[in-house]
Parts: sequence; structure tokens; C-alpha cells
Amino acid sequence: MMKAANLKYGLAVLALLTLFVISSCTMTNHVALNSDGSGTAEAEVEIASAFVEYLQSFSFLSPDLAYLADGIFHEDRIQQEAGTNPHVNIVKISTEKKPHPSDSSRAPSEKLTMKLTFASIDKLISHEDTLVESDILTLTQSNAGQTLSIYLDKSNFKQLYTLFPMLNNPLLEGLGPSEEPTDEQEYMDMMAGVLGNEGPGLLKASKVDLVVSVKGQLVQQTGGRVAGNTVTFSLPLLRVLLLNEALDYSLTFK
Repeated sequence: MMKAANLKYGLAVLALLTLFVISSCTMTNHVALNSDGSGTAEAEVEIASAFVEYLQSFSFLSPDLAYLADGIFHEDRIQQEAGTNPHVNIVKISTEKKPHPSDSSRAPSEKLTMKLTFASIDKLISHEDTLVESDILTLTQSNAGQTLSIYLDKSNFKQLYTLFPMLNNPLLEGLGPSEEPTDEQEYMDMMAGVLGNEGPGLLKASKVDLVVSVKGQLVQQTGGRVAGNTVTFSLPLLRVLLLNEALDYSLTFK
């Protein structure tokens, strides 16, 4: 049931899917792509105390989730599972816990820093059947160059539960988008019941920054901000969780 959950953090970074990890509060990713499709990915993920406590509340549900009781990020688990994908090489992993600033009885916040390399983003995507079937992440070739596209809406969102086994739980699934349009205030009220009074504020402050630098020519992009050969995609986590509008981003490089 729980197949290499921590490896999926790494694969998500490499596949530009870290913006969908529900547990994060602040996430910064920097992906450098070479013209041949190889590259590096660096990610920094910070999880606030309230989110840590929420995830740890599931540790008793299954032996596969028991590790959550000792923390969300475990370097040894990530390293151990990295070998299951021949297209991923983890260069650096570090974790850090910070005590709650005002209540020592609360769970500490957690931070994960990773650096990974990949020889071919095309092979990286094709290795994950769910990515191929769902069209969440695609790489296409044309005369203009290679186009990397990210598309997420309510119709393919549930495919993330296959990519991220830790999310394949009814309680966690409840945080994701509903079939019908959801009012933001209604959703925030629900999160106050799930995460406590600080939950809505944390969600509003949560965001994902994805910076993609092309070591070649950036031909064009859809969405994001451009500076030279770098595209920055920045969006509130709340928009991902509601998905009242599809997320549709792409960049073409050669």
C-alpha cells in the first residue's frame, strides 16, 4: 500500500510536482534544465507545526504510516528508496526540526532540503505510468524545441493519490478539491475544524515557488514570470487545493 512515500517527495521535485504536496506550508523549487533534457532540481520544503501534527495523527492507522510519529521527513528512507528509479540521483538530503516558538508541547516544524540530478526528464516522466496516463506532466518534441507542460484539474487530481501513496487516505483526500466549485471561505472554515484556529492563516500564507532555468534557449512559456532564461511560477497553495480553475503551465526550450 505505502510504496516509497519519501521517494515520491524526490520524484515530485524532479517531475515538477512538488506544488501538489498537501502537507507543505512553504516550498521553493529550482529546476535547471539542459538542452538535452538532463538537469538538476533543488527543493526546500517547510512544514509548520500544525501540519506536522495533522499528518502525525495518521501514524496509528497503518504500520506503513507508523514512521510519521517520529517526524515527516527521514533521510534514510529517502536514500533507501532512491534506487528504485534509475533516472534519479539524490546528491544531497538534509532535514531540520525547529521547536514551536511559544509552546514546547507542540510538534516542531520540519524542513527538508534536497538536491537531485536526472539524466533525462523524458525518461523520468515515462518511468511513472501515472504521469503518462494522466497528462499531469508531459514532454513533447517539435521543431520549436521541447515543451514541458503541467496540467492539473479536478478530472486528473485523483491520479496524485497513486503518485503519492501517503495521500491515499480518506482523511487526506478530504483536503483536496471537490467535484463542485468550492467557496474559499467555506473551505477555510472547514480547515479551522481540521487543523485548529491557526489552520486558515497557515493555508493563506502557504505558497509554492517553482523556478525553472533553461541552460539553452527559452523559446516561450505559458504562465509565470520571465527573466532571461528563467521562468518563475508562483501560486498560493489554496488555489491548488480548491482547483476552481485548472492549473495550466508550460515552457518550450532547446
